Amino acid sequence: MEAATPGKSLPSKQELLAFQARWLRPAGLAGLIGAFIVALILVIVTHEAAHFAVARAFGIKVQEFFVGFGPKLWSTRRGEIEYGVKALPLGGYVKIAGMNPYQPVAPEDLPRAYGSKPRWQRALVIAAGPGVHFIIAAVLFTAWLSISGDPLKATPVVSQVQEMLNGHPSPAAEAGLQPGDVIVGFNNQKVDDPSQFFRLVADAKAGSIATVRALRNGRALDFKLPVISNSASNARVRR
Repeated sequence: MEAATPGKSLPSKQELLAFQARWLRPAGLAGLIGAFIVALILVIVTHEAAHFAVARAFGIKVQEFFVGFGPKLWSTRRGEIEYGVKALPLGGYVKIAGMNPYQPVAPEDLPRAYGSKPRWQRALVIAAGPGVHFIIAAVLFTAWLSISGDPLKATPVVSQVQEMLNGHPSPAAEAGLQPGDVIVGFNNQKVDDPSQFFRLVADAKAGSIATVRALRNGRALDFKLPVISNSASNARVRR
């Protein structure tokens, strides 16, 4: 059987083909590359900004804040700090007085040099860059879970029912499944999440008739769908 697509499940073949058609053609591929470069620059900026902010908070002199490497494309100076962009967006850096032991520090800057600060402050300046990535990841992951819910605890919901299959009405459509139906049982076994549903479908005997129980507007309904072999070892519920 081939399943009516449950919500929050693996993408269907049609969805994968649509993704390929949209993003893997030249225009779409260019968009993906552009998005990757923008994301890379944002990661670099946040990383270096964390070093910058912590160093400034501890009164350490910051001399430069640049995104990229190689030839300088643009820069501006605000106070004692030069901000700018270089040609290759493959990284970035914050130049802190005294951090490079091979670069001399002006005598008047020694009290504000990196090496003159306590070890714990120096350690926090170094840790701030990587640390901000963990914070951003935690925030994004929390936001994703709050919007989409835990996929391991998701309720299988029919998102679409294919009306025709190989030129004939699909068994799911004939059985009466509709988008929005919440699947709660399969062959007299309770279904709690999409992965369990797919396991039960895969274990169903080819040639048998499967009973899918779903909730619609609070009512429990049973649907009969045929199981056909998808390969030598598994089966799927038809749409």
